[in-house]
Amino acid sequence: MELGFIDRLPEGHLHVALLRLPGVTVQRTARASSPVLEVEAQPGAWAGAGRFLRLGAEHIFQGTDHIAFLIGVLLLGGSFRQLVGIVTAFTVAHSVTLALATLGWVVPPPRLIEPLIALSIVAVGVENLLSLRTPLSAERVTRAIAHRWRLTFGFGLVHGFGFAGALRALDLPRSLLAPSLLTFNLGVELGQLVIVALAWPLLRWLRGMRWMWPAGIRWASAGVAALGTYWLLERVMSG
Repeated sequence: MELGFIDRLPEGHLHVALLRLPGVTVQRTARASSPVLEVEAQPGAWAGAGRFLRLGAEHIFQGTDHIAFLIGVLLLGGSFRQLVGIVTAFTVAHSVTLALATLGWVVPPPRLIEPLIALSIVAVGVENLLSLRTPLSAERVTRAIAHRWRLTFGFGLVHGFGFAGALRALDLPRSLLAPSLLTFNLGVELGQLVIVALAWPLLRWLRGMRWMWPAGIRWASAGVAALGTYWLLERVMSG
């Protein structure tokens, strides 16, 4: 089935359709580069769920607020083991609330969640600045990094509700929730890992520069906090 209207939509638009067939409902995606919906003769519950893997990855790549939060978390540095703990805490937390909201068990309103996501960006930027305040203390920075998993876990719960909005908007039938939720979440994780894999070594290299540590990290953290404040005010006023 070819969708003739796709080329008239904004560039990069992803169209998600629910096709209700006798005895089963399946989901399919289409875009300008591929405006055709393909349906198997006897689709199963997992048929096409892999498309949500891409949808989840695209959601994290297009979510500038989620990316800003991750960058803010990585600015202070830390060992690879600490980074794994920080990212794992964020992953576990947002996976829980993503599932709760998608299943309809806990669904906070977007007018509450979106400002809280912005607030999380402000919080991580401010925590960086407090850790790097003058006189600089290596012990204070180390302590902040060691406890950072608590911050990412707490705000990861909030970000999970934000991720869930993309799935809830599709109003998927129960038979499609499990495969769609799983593959969407995996897509989010893959996108997140790509961002971390690119940003962590670059920031580690930059922190080795005399001009970057600690002054450059302070300015970058201030920028993260300012960006989060802008989004917070924008979302509170528009809500």
